[in-house]
Formats: sequence, structure tokens, C-alpha cells
Amino acid sequence: MASGRADSRLVDTDDPGVALLVAALDGDEGRADAILKHNPEAGSLAGRLALADVACIAELHASAVNEPTGPYRWPPLLYVCSSPYGAQDEARRHARLEIARALTAMGADPNAGTRESETIRGYRTALGAAVGRARSPALAGHLLEAGADIADGPTLYEGSAMWEAVRLRDVDSLKLLLAADPPQWHVCHALPHCLQFDDVDLVQRLLDSDGDPNWNMGVWGFKGTCLHESIVLGNDVAILKRLLAKGARVDARDRGGRTPLAIATCLNRHVHAAVLREHGAKEDEIRDVDRWVAACFAGDDAGARRYAAPASLKEVDHVWLCRAVREGNTDAVRLLLGGSAASDAVDDDGQRALHIAAGCGDVGAVEHLLAEGADAGAVNYGGETPLDVARRIVDESHAQVVERLLPLTPAEPSILFDEPEFAALFERAADAVVAGDVDTLSRLLGDNTVLARARSSRPHRCTLLHYLGANGFEGERQRTPANAVQVIQLLLDAGADPNASCYAYRGGPDETTVGLLTSSGHPRDAGLTVSMVAALARGGARVDGVYTLLADLADGRSPATLAGFDPHSELAGRALVESAMLRETKILFVLVDAGVDINARRGDGATALHQAAIDGDASLVDELIVRGADASLRDKVYDGTPAGWAFAGGHEELGKSLAKRLGAGDD
Repeated sequence: MASGRADSRLVDTDDPGVALLVAALDGDEGRADAILKHNPEAGSLAGRLALADVACIAELHASAVNEPTGPYRWPPLLYVCSSPYGAQDEARRHARLEIARALTAMGADPNAGTRESETIRGYRTALGAAVGRARSPALAGHLLEAGADIADGPTLYEGSAMWEAVRLRDVDSLKLLLAADPPQWHVCHALPHCLQFDDVDLVQRLLDSDGDPNWNMGVWGFKGTCLHESIVLGNDVAILKRLLAKGARVDARDRGGRTPLAIATCLNRHVHAAVLREHGAKEDEIRDVDRWVAACFAGDDAGARRYAAPASLKEVDHVWLCRAVREGNTDAVRLLLGGSAASDAVDDDGQRALHIAAGCGDVGAVEHLLAEGADAGAVNYGGETPLDVARRIVDESHAQVVERLLPLTPAEPSILFDEPEFAALFERAADAVVAGDVDTLSRLLGDNTVLARARSSRPHRCTLLHYLGANGFEGERQRTPANAVQVIQLLLDAGADPNASCYAYRGGPDETTVGLLTSSGHPRDAGLTVSMVAALARGGARVDGVYTLLADLADGRSPATLAGFDPHSELAGRALVESAMLRETKILFVLVDAGVDINARRGDGATALHQAAIDGDASLVDELIVRGADASLRDKVYDGTPAGWAFAGGHEELGKSLAKRLGAGDD
């Protein structure tokens, strides 16, 4: 994960004062002290704030405490909170707190934050910086007392104060934050994140603060729950037991349809598997493919031959090859490839198996992968070929990998997406995408053909097409232009991959442009979700059957003319509820008139009436009820009626009206 420090590429570090500031913000105390020694007058106000020089308090004025200053154009409080300089020195920590108190006493905004464009990582508030950069629980506590919002950050969890406290295993700061009534989703995100530290007490603290053990936004667990994550990480079995005690579901499925027991089987986590069985996990959850993976990781040739089932492999099963390479498990690499694992398997970080082998300096794995047809010219999310990755480290094994890959790599140099000049070009193109500026975008794509498949240098690694998803990246760019369909077509014509995944919302194949935009309110509010999905589908995007149906209906086709349309099918019912969520009322009633049950439910048990209620759409609620919608039905997750959903959406009058129809109170 990115560190969240200010990006020094945005400023002129040839200036001694700026260089001093950058060194302080980087926590490079030796360099900062050396600059001061040779340039004692180098410290600007921003630099001295970052150094926690209390003498600068005299230069602060109430009229300017919230004004941007210094090369990053931050308000003073952010320089104070964003610097790790002297974080281990008690006197310096006290000085930093004293300056912060002086600033807030003058009216400094405790919720000050950087804009997404000012850091490579994304948004950061003073509170998140106090925990993650200054590493000062006392400073964080003061900001909370001064009115800092515990729900810090606009959309991204990474970089929030909660994330930083967990990342640093800072129990003191975590206690402060949990006591400040944080949003539950902050705590829920923190739970799978903290599993990587294998810290039983930290996990228990978050579980006791309503962290959801069934949260599915971890990093390593294939979009499964915390159980999947914990098993992949090989956590102490005590953590597994704590998760189960708090309600973790043993039958939960990851994005490959696998239960925790199946994952434990794949990784030969026998103790974990035994605990899962004690809590009700069933043997029929384990596929032969899972047993094959287990045999491969165990180096069991006979078992691998016995359970090999190439035709049964799902896309997610191939990712085990990446893990085997990363672990240096030569037998597993050999057996997985022998059982038809794809040599170009890609993990959720966009690294192909060959990139991983090259980065590890594993000549044997490189040879195995090349022999099975791995693409030596493929690029990762940074635009790097395996050769580029191997060249990062200078030692004998990596030199051998370089020698092996060099003849197979295109002669022209790679265009690295993280290089400042290219990153700036990409940023201009991203601005053009979200603004719907097709003239600028056409010119940029024409001059730089790689842009259509390039990726942002930001941690989410979005392509330009992902930016039309209006979801999961910097908030300032989350908007849907009126000509979004035209922009999609322009990018597709230029070679954009409609199925590319990115690292928004912690990564994985769900984070395609389709996945982002169908869960975003911006295209929905613009009334463009279905037409955008249809455009992507025409360009080759993998689209759920629900959206295929909705796109056909949006094009004016009658349900009766659609091959295989069944009004009683689960798909038709889901399409009806989805049309309510998208506010596509015309499509909704076309489906009802075609015989789809108006009380059809989607996976969470919600009906079209639930969706209309939480959106506060009173006219749609009335029309649905007139057409037979049942206001007494409850969803499966919150056990709420449409009245309860209306209250949850902040629509008091509508909630009361629906509750009155039931002859009940607030439900």
C-alpha cells in the first residue's frame, strides 16, 4: 500500500527551502538536518511547520490559518500533521502539539485535507496525517477535541485515520478513534486489513467495535469474507475462532464461488479446516480442483494427476500459480502448469506470474513459464514488462533473469506509467474523460496511442475507461458527462480494454468499468447507466445477464421478442429490482406488464418497493402499491420493510406513510 506522503514530483526540489520541506515530510531527518546545517536560513514557514519549530507560531495570524501556503498550497495545519520529522523525539512531539493547539485556537479548520490531485495516494485529512505521518495519538486526540470529523476523507478508506492506526498497529490512536463513534464501514474495512498482522488482540478490538466478520473487501481473500482472508494469510487459528464466534459464515463464497473450507483445503491449512468443520462446513464444498491445488502445493505428483480437471478450472483458480511463484514453491509451479494453469495468470495487483518470477529473480520459474507460453512482452499496471521488473534489483539471480528475457522483449523502451511526464499526460486525459471533452481526448489519444490502455500512477491504477465508472477513485473526478456514451466509444475505438480490472475498492476482477458504474450514483442520476453498459457490451465487455436484458429493453425491444425471456425467472426478477434502483421506471413497468412479479426479490431480499422507498420516490412507491407491491415484505439482510428502508434513507414522511399502510410504527 502507498505511504500517503506528499509527492515530491509536484514541487521544485532544487530550492533548498523546498528540499528541506520534502525531507521533513519524508521523515528523512538526516537529510533535513544536513540541509539546515549548510543552509540555516532555508526554512520557509511551511518547512518550519513540518519541522515542528515552535518559533514559527509568532508568524501565524488568525486571518491566514486556513489559507494555502508553501509549495504544496496546503493550510498550515496540514504541514504540522503530515510530517514524521522527530516523531520519536518527545520534545519534538510536544512542539508539534503546541503548534497545532495554537493553530486551532486561531480558528484553523481541524478537517483540513489535501485534494486528491495533491498526493499520489489520494485524499488525506489532518486527522489521518496526525496518526499516519506524525504518528501522534496526542495530536489526533487534540484534533478530535477541536472538531475533526471521525468520518475523514471523501470516499477512500485508505489514508483515513482508522486505516493508518491499523496499518501502524497504533493501539492508542485506535482506541481514540473507536471511542469517537466512527462510521461502521471504517471499522469494517479495518478488520480484514488488520488480519495481515496476525494480531489476535487487534482483531478482537475491532470485532468488539462492530467490525463485520463477513466483510468482503480484503486484499488477499479473493473478495471473500474475513474468513477467506484469514485463511489465505495463514493467521493464528485463534483469529479464525474469534471471527466465527462473532458470526462469520462458514458457507460464505468468494468471487470464485469457494467457501473458506475450500480455500483451507487448497492451501493445506489442516488445522483451520478442522475448525471450520466443527462449525458446520461441509465436505461437498470442496471441489476436485481444490484438491488438485492442494496436491500441487504439497508437491504430491500422484495427487495432482488424480485430481487434475483442466476443464473445470475457473479464472480465479489460475491465480494460484501467482501465489506458487511468489512463494518460490517450485513443485507447485511445475504441477500447476502441468495441470493446465494459465502461464499468463494475473493476480489482483495486475502482476502476471512472469512478472512475479522476474521480480523474485527466480530463473527456474521464469524458464517454466516461458516454456508454457508466458508472454514476455506483457505489461503490468505500471506499464512494466517482466524485464523491467527484473532490472529493478541488481544481483546475480536477477541478472540471469534479465539475460533470459532480453531477447524476448520488444526493442523499443517501455512507456512506464509512473514516469512524471507520462503521469502528467494521463492526468490531462483523465480530466478530459470526466469532462466529456472529446476534442482534447481525441487529440491526446491520437498523439499517444498507448494512452487508451495505460493506467493511472495512483494506487487505484484506473485506466481512462474506468474513470467513466465514477466510483472508487478521487472524488473530484467522480462525475458523469452527458456524452459519456460517446466518450466510451472513443476510448474503445482507440483500443481500450472494456474488461480491464483496477484496484479501486481494494482491487479484483469485479472492479471493471461495468462493475464501477453499475454501483455508482453518478451515472444513475444522469440516467445513463443502462446506455453506458450497453455501449461497453457492444465493445466486448462482460456483462451480467440482468444488464443485457435491461439494455435490450432500453433499446425499445419488447420482452416477447427476446430469445429465452422468462418472466418467472430469477434474472427477470433481479432486472425488475435493478430497474427500480436505476430509476428506469419505464423499463420497470414494461417488465411488470410482461408478467414479472412486482414483488420479485434480488439476492438480499429487497424488492422494487424497498428500492423506491430508500430513494424517497413517493410517486413510484404509490404506483408500485397500486400495481400490487406488498409493503409488508422484509429484506434478508436488515429484516426491514419498505417503511424501514424509507426511514434509513432519511425520508421520514414517506416512512410514516408506508408504516401507516402496515398499521405499524417505525419498522
